[in-house]
Amino acid sequence: MARVAGVPCTALSPALARAVAALALASLLAGQQPRVSPTPFTGLEGNGATSYPFSAALFRFQQIHADLRGGAAQVAALAWRRDAGSGGGPGLARTVDLDLTLAEGDAATAGPVFAANALANVTTAVARKNVALPDWRSQPPAAPASFTARIALDAPWTYGGSRDLLWEVRVFANSAAGDLYLADYGYPATPPRYLAATRARGSGCQTNSHPGLPMTLSASLWSEPSGLCFLQWFVDRAPSQALGAAVLLGVVDPDLPVPGFCASGLRCEPLLVLPPAAPVGANGACQTALLAIPWDPSFRGATVTSQALAYDAQQPGLPLAGSNGLHCDLPYALPPTVTPLTRVYAGHPLLPQGALSRGTGGLVTRFE
Repeated sequence: MARVAGVPCTALSPALARAVAALALASLLAGQQPRVSPTPFTGLEGNGATSYPFSAALFRFQQIHADLRGGAAQVAALAWRRDAGSGGGPGLARTVDLDLTLAEGDAATAGPVFAANALANVTTAVARKNVALPDWRSQPPAAPASFTARIALDAPWTYGGSRDLLWEVRVFANSAAGDLYLADYGYPATPPRYLAATRARGSGCQTNSHPGLPMTLSASLWSEPSGLCFLQWFVDRAPSQALGAAVLLGVVDPDLPVPGFCASGLRCEPLLVLPPAAPVGANGACQTALLAIPWDPSFRGATVTSQALAYDAQQPGLPLAGSNGLHCDLPYALPPTVTPLTRVYAGHPLLPQGALSRGTGGLVTRFE
C-alpha cells in the first residue's frame, strides 16, 4: 500500500489522496524529463559553435557539467544539436568508431589527466562500437536545431547528483574525418553578450578595389544585460573611394534578378537605408554607425534582410556595385547566466591527458 510520511493513503480524504497521487506522478514525470546543459540553452541557441568531438579521425574529449549537481537522474542517451548559426556545407553524415564513459566529477578542480577527473560512479556507458551520426549539412529552418545526433547507452546509467556529471568520448575512427561537424556550444561570455546569427545569400560584384574578389556585406548583432541590442554592418571590397554607398535594410528578400546589375540579384526590399559612418576608403571598406535599440520579445524569430550598394561607373551595365544579400537574425534573448563547464581534449583516444579548459562553456548536451 502506498504511504505518505508514514500514513496509509486510505487514511487520507479522497480529495487529498488524489492530490498526493497527482503530486507524486508529476514528480516522477519531472524526473524522467531530458535535462539540457548548459541549462540556459535548453530552448535557446548557444552563443558559439564547436567542431569537437566528431570531426577528427582520432580524438578524446571530456566535458564536466557543473550546473546539474543536486539533481539525481537516470540517463539512457546523450544527444547534441547542430549549430543553427553555421551556414550550409560541412556536416556530412558519418560513422564514428567510439566508446563513451559516464562518471561523476568536479568541474572546479578538474585537471588535464582524463582518468583523474572521474571521481565516482565510473561506467563504460557505450562499449566501443560504430555509431551513425546524421547529416548536418543543411542549415535548420529555425534556432535552436533539434537534438538529432544521439547516442543511446548500452544500459541506463544513474546519476547520483552529489557531484558534477562527466561524460567522455573516445574517437578511434571517423568515416568523414576532416569534415567539420559543428555542434551548438554555450558559454558565459565576457562581457555577457548574446550573439545573433547571420547568413549570406547570393554573391556580390567585383570592383576595382580587389579585382577577382566579390564585394561583401557582413554584420554583428548582439544583446547585452542592459536590455539593449547593438547592430552594425560592414562592407568590404566596394569600389575604391566610391562617391556613394549605403546599406539597405528590410524584412523581405525578393531574390530578384535585375538586368545590367552585376550582383546575383536584389536581395533586400528596403524599408531603411543606412549610410556609412565614414567615406569608403581606398581598400573599399566602410561600415555603418553602431545602432543601439531596446531588446523586445518580438525579436524572437525575426530576421532583417540587408544588402550594400555603391556607385560604380566602371560596371558594364548599371553604374552600381552590390554585395551579397545578408539575412540577420535579431538577438533571440538577453544574455543568459551560464554556469561554467570544464573540458579536456586531446588529439588521440589513448592519450592519458590533454588540454584543459576550465570555467568556460561546452557542447549543449541533452541527457535523456
